[in-house]
Amino acid sequence: MKTIAIPGFDRLNFKAGVPEQAVSLYNPNQNTCYFKMSLILADGTKLWESNLVEPGQAFNKITLNQSLPVGTYENTVLKYKCFSNSDGSGVLNGSEVKFNLNVKEKIKGGNYNEKF
Repeated sequence: MKTIAIPGFDRLNFKAGVPEQAVSLYNPNQNTCYFKMSLILADGTKLWESNLVEPGQAFNKITLNQSLPVGTYENTVLKYKCFSNSDGSGVLNGSEVKFNLNVKEKIKGGNYNEKF
């Protein structure tokens, strides 16, 4: 039986007030399945959802459905749905990775300041 590699992390940092975000969300090369990924706040708000992602593909930038104010969003979920076929058929197991989403404010010099 083949296993599915699911990337995980304990936190992700976003910029406050803008929907465009830099990320590293990917489907590992060793997988033989397609991913559909979703970022969901603890209250159920879906911030973003990908199309089907084939093995070896990654997102380095995403556009959220809404911008967020500065703060720590605990128990944010990166939800993985896995499929055996590129048309979204052949539903496989999925996974949910909980993490803290830290939303920071930009300060002079281009860095982001944690104001919480």
